[in-house]
Amino acid sequence: MTTEPPAALTRLQVGHATVKWTARVLSAPLIILLGVIVIGCPGGKDLFEGLYGIVGLLAAWRWELFGGGWLFLATSVCALVLGMQEEPWGFYIWWLVASLFLVSGFLKRAANPAASPQAIQIARILALVFAVLALASIGGCFASGAYQHFNG
Repeated sequence: MTTEPPAALTRLQVGHATVKWTARVLSAPLIILLGVIVIGCPGGKDLFEGLYGIVGLLAAWRWELFGGGWLFLATSVCALVLGMQEEPWGFYIWWLVASLFLVSGFLKRAANPAASPQAIQIARILALVFAVLALASIGGCFASGAYQHFNG
């Protein structure tokens, strides 16, 4: 006698796998790029940005919530410090990848059959919040590119 998992649980598991691999595919070129930057730069701001990026991305491949949270926080701090003056679309790409890892981590928690109903509900809400932020990051990336195109 086999029992089938509820349909909602199966959808969450499929959603988790889809978002997880989307985040990983988008982060792979960033890992390679940052590796080249860290190896080739003499030091300073580029080395710092490369190291926080590599640490966050590699951590996110293993621990989605920790790595995604690290990337989201570090990108936000850099955006505040730099005022998003240098390549603003780059910040949006980082926020997109970080948000996708966070969505994946929260969907993983929501799909856990051993979790309490309250924990599942909170994980679903947080996954939705970061999914909206991921979509907003895509919009911000295109908007900043359009702004630079039309305003020089």
